[in-house]
Amino acid sequence: ARVKIVDLVGIYSYRHSGVVTVVFFGIVPRGQKPQPGWESQAVKLFAAKKIPWKKLAFWSTARALKDWKILNGK
Repeated sequence: ARVKIVDLVGIYSYRHSGVVTVVFFGIVPRGQKPQPGWESQAVKLFAAKKIPWKKLAFWSTARALKDWKILNGK
């Protein structure tokens, strides 16, 4: 889906890795559905209260979601 970027959530990196993750808050326009791309097998939307915290694969994902919740008063 084409996403309208609203704000920067944060920049996250692992101490012993060359990975830097930049996370933005965006809005998916009406009528569009996020779909898997070449880097993902599946895409699913969750309400803020239904985020499956124990199933998240990376600490940076959990940190970004927690920061997003703070930014948006969730």
